[in-house]
Amino acid sequence: RQYDVGILPVTQRSDYTLIVPPQAVDFRTESFCSQECFDAFIDEAGEPIQVFADLLHAHLLGRKMRTTLIRDGVETVVSKDDNYDFNLQYIRMLDKEVIIHKGDMIKTQCTYSSAHMNQAVYGGIGTENEMCQSWLFYYPKMNMRTCSSYPHPLSILSFAGVEEIDFSVSTPVWTNTIPVVKPDSMFNMTYADVVESIVWDQDKAQRFSQHLREGKFISDCGFSEHFGATQYLKESPLPKATVPAAAPED
Repeated sequence: RQYDVGILPVTQRSDYTLIVPPQAVDFRTESFCSQECFDAFIDEAGEPIQVFADLLHAHLLGRKMRTTLIRDGVETVVSKDDNYDFNLQYIRMLDKEVIIHKGDMIKTQCTYSSAHMNQAVYGGIGTENEMCQSWLFYYPKMNMRTCSSYPHPLSILSFAGVEEIDFSVSTPVWTNTIPVVKPDSMFNMTYADVVESIVWDQDKAQRFSQHLREGKFISDCGFSEHFGATQYLKESPLPKATVPAAAPED
């Protein structure tokens, strides 16, 4: 055959950096594939990729999901589900294949509803946890394992007044154990301590969502044959389109 098929996950990391507050309606998160990293793999492949299908995946709180492409500032929808159901997941064949070129940016957006919950839900592999993932089926296959991002832990904790943490992007650590350095009143509290101390309501959840999208992210991608090893790790803002795609339908 002329091409092998690849699967590219564009996801948010499924750990304590993914927080769905309780009592929230239409709580939105976003993640992206770093353009700088993606371009390096496109250069290696020697040609753009063609996406022909997508699998959108969240857990029980997921209500809407979509994958978008930003090219020259214009955002278009690659795949979407405005009525996501955890019990009805399937691979969506696109009506028309989408060509992704060097310089393009891919984003994944998830919208959750936790109005019935009394405590926050975190990212994780269990059904009771949450995920936000888009698995793109494409060709020709690149030497790329994953392309993910997640809000910087300090961006998350700054919502609760944290000014400094003992954290380095280059030093792996369990997110929930990251210690607070400043302010003095929160010294030696952990990431988990701070997040669990937040008293949530619908308004605060929406402000938190906006706070995260305007803050710093950490992007992560790597080679397919080095599973578990990171090839690229960088702090960067969430990519934003000058001409955004239409908002998800109610």
